[in-house]
Amino acid sequence: SRNPDKADISSDYNGMEFLLNIKATGIPTLNEHKYARYLMLNLGYRTRGYLPDFTPETLDDNQRTRELTISLGLNLSELVFGIKPQSQIIRASSTLLKYWTPPHSTLPLGKHSL
Repeated sequence: SRNPDKADISSDYNGMEFLLNIKATGIPTLNEHKYARYLMLNLGYRTRGYLPDFTPETLDDNQRTRELTISLGLNLSELVFGIKPQSQIIRASSTLLKYWTPPHSTLPLGKHSL
């Protein structure tokens, strides 16, 4: 039997999510468009339920799922900080929005369970 107190990052896939963002600002034709430049297409892969559950009575509750997702989102970094950042705080905030997508800022277009 496995020890539930031992951390094993090589096999704990619970909640893992990978996103590939395709931002319109990187495509010259869309970057010149007045509104399209603020959009991005997200392709994702995520897992749920891979955290080992060692309690016998809830063993059936640990449903493992894998999903491929596609969504349309706002490029908040471009929307808020489209001009050249002048201060350190604005530059740091722009970097944060470049790598973090706030909840409910994307519109799901499709999901496929594996």
